[in-house]
Amino acid sequence: EEQCRNKLVDRLLVNERMTHWESKGFESRRIGNVDAVISAVAQFDNFKGLADAELRQLYLKAGLPEHSSVERAAILEALRRVLLWESMPAAELQNECQDNGLLDGDPFKGTEE
Repeated sequence: EEQCRNKLVDRLLVNERMTHWESKGFESRRIGNVDAVISAVAQFDNFKGLADAELRQLYLKAGLPEHSSVERAAILEALRRVLLWESMPAAELQNECQDNGLLDGDPFKGTEE
């Protein structure tokens, strides 16, 4: 009974964290994996602590367009989105691309995973 109780408490804690991260814009339900969400949140927290020059380097390294006037908040938001995309399972990433009009058919057709 104690083991069952502990499992239920763990489930409630994970659900509470996933709900919290969802409310903070981390799309935890779409990612669906608590460890992947924890990693994304931790990386984003690290990004927020970087100096502007380091943050801009990460932005460019991620392949995002170079703009000298892009604000820190916009850089952080773009990097957050990249973290989310990198954390999503393939099906959710495909949905994201489809929602943004970026797919012409099935991108996985004819490929092996």
